[in-house]
Amino acid sequence: MKILQSLVYFLILLVGTSALCEIRTPPIQDTLPLFPVKVNGKWGYMDTSGVIVIRPQFREASWFSEELAAVTTWYEWVFIDKTGKISVVPDTTYGYAHPGYFSDGLCSFWNGEVVGYMDKKGSIVIKPQYTHAMSFSEGIAAVGTLHKDWQWHFIDRNGNMVFKQEFEFAYPFSEGLAAVELEGKIGYINREGKLVIRPQFDARFDGSCDPNFSEDLAAVRVGGKFGYINRGGKMVIDPQFDRAGRFSEGLARVEVGQKWGYIDKFGKLVIAPQFSSACDFGNGLARVEIGKAATISSKIGYIDKMGKYVWEPRN
Repeated sequence: MKILQSLVYFLILLVGTSALCEIRTPPIQDTLPLFPVKVNGKWGYMDTSGVIVIRPQFREASWFSEELAAVTTWYEWVFIDKTGKISVVPDTTYGYAHPGYFSDGLCSFWNGEVVGYMDKKGSIVIKPQYTHAMSFSEGIAAVGTLHKDWQWHFIDRNGNMVFKQEFEFAYPFSEGLAAVELEGKIGYINREGKLVIRPQFDARFDGSCDPNFSEDLAAVRVGGKFGYINRGGKMVIDPQFDRAGRFSEGLARVEVGQKWGYIDKFGKLVIAPQFSSACDFGNGLARVEIGKAATISSKIGYIDKMGKYVWEPRN
């Protein structure tokens, strides 16, 4: 079981390292929010009203974070600013850089074998050495290496271990807490590394689900279904969803019967399940997908908090 679990984690995280064209959680948007959109097979950016402001020209395009977004031409990954101008060219000392997004001034990147971090000049500040590395949050990042089993710990911006403890799996800090896995169960630690919510929730093997706290609630899995706990570890929305994301702007994405919709903090569905995948809300919009997820025939659009399309789905 441990070997299978490790293989599943590895596949999820290998894909998740880039954090680019996935339909998952966007980073917190900056001022003048821009959203990646695809037109005739190429990616560009629109504003909150659905108007294209950076023409579609890229093979792939990430969310903007800290005023920069990773995009790729047919040959290399670079970072652009909000005018569409190339602002940062990653250092390729350790090989081809496949970057994520910036957080706390640093960005993880994958060189085809291991993961490290770069700064906003594109310079490598923590050399590639991890099987996987989460984004920095609150000055700390969760990093993991895969030997016989996963071994996860937390590092600071200099690459130094923050706590002596190692975990079977770990997630970024959010609202002062981080989800960790011990003995096959999810619990939560504080910034001192102390367990404040004992490991009692089912581990998950799906990169589309986010167990971290947001707006004082966190999605957890019990008996194969997801519900939400408060910071005291008390279940406040009963487990009833097949998968679930974090709350953002008062709503959370949930999957019911292989379709995604959105609930409020009372657990009430406010946007009916109808999407093959969905993102969290940011700046009033959420990215959604219809058709078979992550295939050439799927279509991506953006909805507002009433469920109305601001950008009609297209591929």
